[in-house]
Amino acid sequence: MPRGWLNLCLLMALGLALPSRAEAQTLWNGYRNETRTPIILQFLKPEGQGVPIGPPVILYPNEVRWEAVGDASPRMMLVRQQGAVGQLPARIVVNRPVGTDMLYVVRHVAAPDGRTPVLQVTRQPTQKPGR
Repeated sequence: MPRGWLNLCLLMALGLALPSRAEAQTLWNGYRNETRTPIILQFLKPEGQGVPIGPPVILYPNEVRWEAVGDASPRMMLVRQQGAVGQLPARIVVNRPVGTDMLYVVRHVAAPDGRTPVLQVTRQPTQKPGR
């Protein structure tokens, strides 16, 4: 193969491997499960209608899942443990991140009664790995 073709192929491969400018500017929301059991994430329209947005998502212990966020409007995220009947879900409003990626971390914390652990969701500004 002539050297010019080889250089052209290398440049094309390098161009495919680099993220596009639009991809580099995309913001991401991440969800991490720091509990010992699977959890279920369900997104709802925030207007109080209780209309689900997409199917429920199961997140296993120590799993992290990322989603690209475009011009998404805020939505309500319900978090509950898989198989936990009668337990009230944790709720948090998921907004479009501003200026940086956002990681939502789910963990157990002690309940006010001190006996039953409850789910807590916290936000942490971060950067998606691999960006």
